[in-house]
Amino acid sequence: MPPVTSADLADQGLPGLVILVAVGLPVLAMLTVRVAGPGERLAIERAGRLVRLPRHRVALHLPGLEQVRRWTDRLELSLAERVTTADGRDVRVLLTLRVEPAPPIVGQRYADPLVRLPSAASRTVVAAVAERDAERLADEGDGLTAALTGRMLRDRTGAVFGLVAAADLDEVELLLHSPDHRSHRTERDDRYC
Repeated sequence: MPPVTSADLADQGLPGLVILVAVGLPVLAMLTVRVAGPGERLAIERAGRLVRLPRHRVALHLPGLEQVRRWTDRLELSLAERVTTADGRDVRVLLTLRVEPAPPIVGQRYADPLVRLPSAASRTVVAAVAERDAERLADEGDGLTAALTGRMLRDRTGAVFGLVAAADLDEVELLLHSPDHRSHRTERDDRYC
């Protein structure tokens, strides 16, 4: 076997280098580049903490060291709540909220806003209904939709999870009895039993 010279290595290495670059660059791009879909935002997490929120829909990250978390910047929640109004009437309220979730905070642990947002929205709706009389819930100016639009959604500790961008009141049902009643029989019914 003849000795290998540097010219021989150069002749054999150039096609190998071209193939390595041609295959390696797309693979590297697939591993390091993430693109957000419509209505999505990206957050880069390292060692359990958020390190940055890219401003654009494309994010670069270090595979193995960092993870890319996706969160939505718009969300629609449909809620059905049974509440006692300020005038003591039991109602069932069906409504749709368009919510803008609060962005994650750099330096803190990533918490998916979709986990706590529905319960925060539910508490906010229950509080808004309980502040009003049943007749005022559907009012244009002072009703439930006006009270909810622009309201912050908070958890029990006061942390903000989002903002109600719009509220659509689908239905208000006045319940004829309280959910506490176990029996609807009267004294007159008892005489015939």
